[in-house]
Amino acid sequence: KIILIGKTGVRPALTVSNTAVVISSTAIANYRVENLELIQQGASGNVFDSSGAASNWEFVNVKISDGGGIGLLINGVGCKVTACEITGCGGAGISQTGSGLVIVEGCYIHDNGGDGILNSSNAPGIAIVNNVIDTNAGRGIYFSGAPTSQAQASLVMGNTIYANGAP
Repeated sequence: KIILIGKTGVRPALTVSNTAVVISSTAIANYRVENLELIQQGASGNVFDSSGAASNWEFVNVKISDGGGIGLLINGVGCKVTACEITGCGGAGISQTGSGLVIVEGCYIHDNGGDGILNSSNAPGIAIVNNVIDTNAGRGIYFSGAPTSQAQASLVMGNTIYANGAP
């Protein structure tokens, strides 16, 4: 397991000032990112992009901000996002496109240009628990995929969702 940890209470920043992705994963597994701020100051590009189907990523107490595209693009399996703040991204705060389990818990997702959380997978497997999702230009939480079985159901519980743009 590879661990990227900033000092607790300080949250050092990793900044990219063009259209590059701050962290890109093309099938890299078992990363933990903790106590950091990821900033992508370009006009496009995602802050984190696992379009290569990376698995078992963990984000704990990470601030993701100013992405030109999506904050976290998750296409892998076993991703967990806990106690993070995702703000100021041009697209969705979190977008799940893969077929694996994703857990989003205790996060503050706000002021993004798209949906707070977008799930476009046909096999959602997502748990969205105890988050505050507000003031996103799109929906707070949007499921656009079509699950093909009850085993692929999602859990949405205990969230506070308000002042988002789309109905």
